[in-house]
Amino acid sequence: MNTDTTKTQAVAQAVTLVKAGQSANKAAAAIGKKYGVSTRTIQGWATKAGQPLGDLSAYAIPQKAIDAYKAQAEAARLELRTVLIVKALEGAKAADPEDAASFQKLSIGVGTFLDKYRLEMGEATVRGEITVPDAVQVIRDEVAQIRGKRAT
Repeated sequence: MNTDTTKTQAVAQAVTLVKAGQSANKAAAAIGKKYGVSTRTIQGWATKAGQPLGDLSAYAIPQKAIDAYKAQAEAARLELRTVLIVKALEGAKAADPEDAASFQKLSIGVGTFLDKYRLEMGEATVRGEITVPDAVQVIRDEVAQIRGKRAT
């Protein structure tokens, strides 16, 4: 039963459990029970495979903390978006289109908010994006102009 395939599967399953946040010992015990071998055997197989479970578990806890922080940050961003949208609507209702300065401030604020929101969602916020080859050519032209030559 202790074939290389079995060992590889057992190690992969134990690594998955550890990366999901389970302790190295608990993961090895669970997988060892499944395959009918001891906890220490699973840990030995993992070490020989170059994936010592104890080392992996040291990184699992910070990853859980990072995931919790990301979830908390996303919830805060969602709440902020909601508040900003409500404020923008209130401002739009209160804005006097005859008062150009107030209307301009409102327009700039709403535009900035929408731009930042789209940027956060991973959408393009600039329509005329410059590409790397374009930028390289611009730099070449500027260098050539400085040197008094024509860019090639």
